[in-house]
Amino acid sequence: MKTQYFKCTLKDDVILMASLATEGNMTSLDYIPGSNFLGMVANEIYNDDTMDPYEVLHTNKVIFSDATLSIAGQKSYPMPFDFKVNKLDTEITPETEIYLHHTIDDGEIKKNESRIQLKQLRADYFTLSGNYQKVKKSFSLKSAYDSEKFKSEDEKMYGMEAIKAGQEFIFSVSSEDGNIFEKIKSLLTSKPKFLGKSKNAQFGKIEIKAIDIQDTSPCFEPNDYILVYAASNLIFFDKYGQITFRPEAIDLGLSSGKINWEKSSIRTGSYSSWNGKRNMPNTERFYISKGSVFYVEGCNGAENENIVGEYQNEGFGMILYNPNFLMPRPNDENHENIEYQSRIRLTEYKNPKDANNSADLEIKGSDKLIFELLEQKALHTKTETDITQKVNNLVPEWANIMEKVSRTQWNNIRKAAIQSKTMNEFLDKLENNKNGLLEAGFSKKYWDENAKTKFLNEVKTLENKGLKYFAKLAAEMSKKAKSN
Repeated sequence: MKTQYFKCTLKDDVILMASLATEGNMTSLDYIPGSNFLGMVANEIYNDDTMDPYEVLHTNKVIFSDATLSIAGQKSYPMPFDFKVNKLDTEITPETEIYLHHTIDDGEIKKNESRIQLKQLRADYFTLSGNYQKVKKSFSLKSAYDSEKFKSEDEKMYGMEAIKAGQEFIFSVSSEDGNIFEKIKSLLTSKPKFLGKSKNAQFGKIEIKAIDIQDTSPCFEPNDYILVYAASNLIFFDKYGQITFRPEAIDLGLSSGKINWEKSSIRTGSYSSWNGKRNMPNTERFYISKGSVFYVEGCNGAENENIVGEYQNEGFGMILYNPNFLMPRPNDENHENIEYQSRIRLTEYKNPKDANNSADLEIKGSDKLIFELLEQKALHTKTETDITQKVNNLVPEWANIMEKVSRTQWNNIRKAAIQSKTMNEFLDKLENNKNGLLEAGFSKKYWDENAKTKFLNEVKTLENKGLKYFAKLAAEMSKKAKSN
């Protein structure tokens, strides 16, 4: 079967809704289903007497794959659900340890005699070279238009999430018939196309060009199992003609074997495509999500890739057998848990175009005032976060050292911090001879030398910005005093 790859460039934001719901959280897909490209061909094929619409649109002789994000000019793959990382890792770096679910027997990893909590990777796309990236999205708030009153309709505001313009996606069209293939190529690239919702407004314009890329996924040969990775969504029918989430090994293109569901990583979903000709949705489809991994035991060898299941002409059913990124690293006594980890190392891809655009951006006029306001707000938020974190770290220690200090005394200190204009003024209120908050009346009895020294040292080491800090610190210590 001959395959031609295409690059789809988004000229406008594209709205591809993940569901047909009209209320609630309206989220967008992070890929372009192959049915959209099939629909573009269907829109023009009836004007060509030399092509058989049934053969092109309703059989598996022509296959339109899903379009996934182009990363550094390479085709990307959905993140395997078999990948897991430490729950405490906030971002993925080349040093991040990526664990493979199918290699962990008891579902638990221990490191340095402590248990590691793992979380599943899901949202990103990655290339075989290790670059990964998220699909960028935008959100728009719109209003329905009243054509009779020439204004926005009342109580009809709605928001839409869209795939952001400027991104590039890669998809393929495969066919055994060279003549049909060339005509489809001409239909897709002849002029700009539109896809998704609100095509008659500001959304949906794309440009498609034919490209030549190398798309070979190396695989490994395990001893007694085969890993089946879903490169696209999968749909299977059981013997009664109903959609099933529990396919057999033969459904995955294998002649024998049994699926081990405990070592498999499966997610499911539902999707209803929109038929533009009939102006209504197609039948709702339930599928096994792209990125799922099946662990099949007791099976024979397989090729590198295959197409299985139903609706193959719309991009469903693309699978890979034993791709190298699911191969565990060799055991090494010098590195703990290395035999549970994948050989691939992931690096977030930074698009040079984005960096150039931000560097060349000139801010002036009213925009400059807005950016300055946002910078001040960001600085204020960071300061508040730092103060809260520092207070939370200090309160447990001081709660024991200053357990005799009453709630009233802490409230007086908080009031002094709020009313003082400088740290010197605040310090003077604390230790002004015998009238200071730490010296007056019964206060001296409860502020022993150790507690008093620690508190004053903390005051003397901070600048004027510490007034907010001490106000918050006194408020938290007051809560502790109350509970004691």
